[in-house]
Amino acid sequence: MFCPVTRSREERHQLLDEIQKDHDRFVNEHPFLSTFFGTVSVLAQLAFWIIGLFIVVLFLF
Repeated sequence: MFCPVTRSREERHQLLDEIQKDHDRFVNEHPFLSTFFGTVSVLAQLAFWIIGLFIVVLFLF
């Protein structure tokens, strides 16, 4: 039978603190990517390059 792991209050608090520290570090190190516009912009650029490379390879062969 499935028995989920239950964490103590201190363990949950420590885990949430670590997650918050990681989030804050990401926002500080990557301020553009931490915004919605930045993420969408990067994904659009990746899609543009992938489609462009696919077209180039298609025409070369």
